[in-house]
Amino acid sequence: MEQKDIPLETIFVAIASLEDTELKRTVEDLFAKAKHPDRVTVGIALQDTGKAIYKDFQKKFKNDKRVKLSLIELNRKNVLTELGVGLGRARAHGHYADEDYVLQIDSHSMFEQDWDVTLIEMLREAKFTVKSDRVVLTAYAGSYFLDDKGNRTT
Repeated sequence: MEQKDIPLETIFVAIASLEDTELKRTVEDLFAKAKHPDRVTVGIALQDTGKAIYKDFQKKFKNDKRVKLSLIELNRKNVLTELGVGLGRARAHGHYADEDYVLQIDSHSMFEQDWDVTLIEMLREAKFTVKSDRVVLTAYAGSYFLDDKGNRTT
């Protein structure tokens, strides 16, 4: 049972994205389905050859302090040094600001309702079960598809 005078534990969500048009919908879904969206901060490293995805994303989240975005604009001169999932993930994690939990996801993800509460409860249960604080939850996310109208469906 949560009390209003006790601050919620915070969650940092790291996203590395390479020209993924689903990025904006993923972040929208992340906040829409969190039971406590104000406890969530998102750090994004967008690798892109143009600025269309970046501009579209900025329109939606420019003034949202929970979303931290860095753009790596790829071109012929820097693609060998700036492209890569490891580099993208490291840059996304560079936005981490001492939140209580870290979740790393793909830029094309969907969430279950109240995912934030569920994941914290799962982690607590795992720690209790193995009698250790040194627990990492890992999984492959379920898949979704875009229907003929561009809507996400499972």
